[in-house]
Amino acid sequence: MVIAAVFTPLTAHTFFFLLSSIGTLTGIWWVWRHQDKQAATELGIFLGFVLLWILGQLGELFAGPIGAYALSFAIEALRACAAISWFYFVLIFAGYREVVRSLLVRVLVVAGAVYLLVFTVFPPVATSYTFTALRSPTPFMTVILTDNTLYGELAIVIGYLFIAVGSVGLLYRLIRAEYTQWWQPTAIGSTLVIVVVTDAFPGLLALTVAGVDYSGAGAAAVGLLFIMTVYRRDEFEFAPVARAHVVESIDDPVIMCNPNRVVIDYNSAAEPLFTASAGIGRPIDAVLPDALADMDFDPSQDDDTMLSLTVDGECKHFDVSIAALSDAGENAGFALILTDVTTLHQRTRDLERQTEQLDEFASIVSHDLRNPLLVARGRAEQIAGEDAEAIQDPLIRMEKIIEDSLTLAREGRALDEQEWISFDEIAAEAWDMSGTATATFDSAIPQNTGIYADRSRLRTLLENLFRNSMDHGPADVTVRIGLLSGNDGFFVEDTGQGIPEDDRGQVFEKGYSTAEDGTGFGMAIVDAVADAHGWEIDITDSEAGGARFEFTRVELQEG
Repeated sequence: MVIAAVFTPLTAHTFFFLLSSIGTLTGIWWVWRHQDKQAATELGIFLGFVLLWILGQLGELFAGPIGAYALSFAIEALRACAAISWFYFVLIFAGYREVVRSLLVRVLVVAGAVYLLVFTVFPPVATSYTFTALRSPTPFMTVILTDNTLYGELAIVIGYLFIAVGSVGLLYRLIRAEYTQWWQPTAIGSTLVIVVVTDAFPGLLALTVAGVDYSGAGAAAVGLLFIMTVYRRDEFEFAPVARAHVVESIDDPVIMCNPNRVVIDYNSAAEPLFTASAGIGRPIDAVLPDALADMDFDPSQDDDTMLSLTVDGECKHFDVSIAALSDAGENAGFALILTDVTTLHQRTRDLERQTEQLDEFASIVSHDLRNPLLVARGRAEQIAGEDAEAIQDPLIRMEKIIEDSLTLAREGRALDEQEWISFDEIAAEAWDMSGTATATFDSAIPQNTGIYADRSRLRTLLENLFRNSMDHGPADVTVRIGLLSGNDGFFVEDTGQGIPEDDRGQVFEKGYSTAEDGTGFGMAIVDAVADAHGWEIDITDSEAGGARFEFTRVELQEG
């Protein structure tokens, strides 16, 4: 009898709403302490409206007829604000900021909010068009608002639309993110359904009192459940945005981590890298190979790291890059992007082996062939008469072919070192090595002009161009070098007979030469050096009718 006297309907409802208020207040306190969480401010605003909603309903129990009547409409306003703030919170958390910023959504939200507030809050309008207010004194004073008009039905639809659109967006993100525990989106979704159904059909619950709004407590339960299943696990701080805009669009393995080095998301391509079945929510040291987990994850470092990892029993090579993640200017963690370069690595190894074989071949050509030729030339010099000349000429030509072949093999390789060189000085040096007494050299390069190139190979290129002009031109040929307009490159031209347009496509082919004693390697060497530097060559006519070679995509620096 004593218990029955204490736990009357009024005391039971008081205890229920006080407990709901304490729980909601605890949630607000937790969110305030963890403002670094994704959309924490928006969740705090939602819980704030829910807390006022619950306290309003608690106050209605003791406010008397007039006070309960006024509070009933205040509760409707708080219901509307809670629905709108839930919609906004979910969109921000789930990574739909662009939707929130769109003009159409803003107009619709404002229109819906104005409708709800005008037709459900202000008694003159609400009682005329939306609600019929009935006071129910049993078992305690409450106010029942019956929405039996079209305006009332529309207000309900708008409020539920805010809740439904936001909830569907949230559940979609949670499910698509493939989080570790299936029960998390299931729990949140089930609670939302229960809250909406009981709000729409309050008579389904036993021990309920007509006119009492229990949905505020249900909304608080949703917010607290979200904190316990999502925020506290630190799994989804950046996952919705990452999954929507980054992870799903990349074929290479991508692993997202929060600032505490805890895995928050990854794509399907990264699954074979994990050493444990459940990766999300665990430190990277516990779920990734040591070679990857021991890296210094500093997004400020520009250099990528090359790693060899065993994936599905196969050794693969990855180029690992680290990208910083941020949300609203705050540090949200980092992303590991592993580019599979196994094929490229194998090709590089093959090229290195081919280079080694080429070096070995060049050594054979240089020593094993050149030395017998020198011996043959020495013996041929001991022979007198026309027979000596007939023997010497082929031997000299063979030696020149060997030298040009070695030069072509060296100059076609990738550049090891480039530097800024004085262009006019290197051109003069090349002319001193290749010019003749009767030929004229005209340099139009301004003093102290710099060119970014490999010194040795650039000089080889110029020497072969100068020799080409002298080999195919008159004895008094003039060779001119200068810069192209716009300083995009340089040219070398002469006053010789020029190159016919039909022959220009063959000039750089190995073995092509119009000179009787030419080896056909000189211009091929020029092409190889230019290609190694990334330059482009164009053959045209000089103003004097001779040949003109123009080199573009060259890095030049004015003196």
